[in-house]
Amino acid sequence: MANFHDNRGTAATLLAEAGATTPEIAEALCWSVGKAQKVIDLYLARRGVAANAIANA
Repeated sequence: MANFHDNRGTAATLLAEAGATTPEIAEALCWSVGKAQKVIDLYLARRGVAANAIANA
């Protein structure tokens, strides 16, 4: 089961994929720009790994 922090990370990722800037995401989630960028980078990397695993299944 996902927790609150996972949901915020997912929200940040979806906002980034929809074209929101890192400062916009940081403001929406009450994060620093650095934290927002770190979370976005982490979650986008995870999504890439998952997409590759699905494609190769």
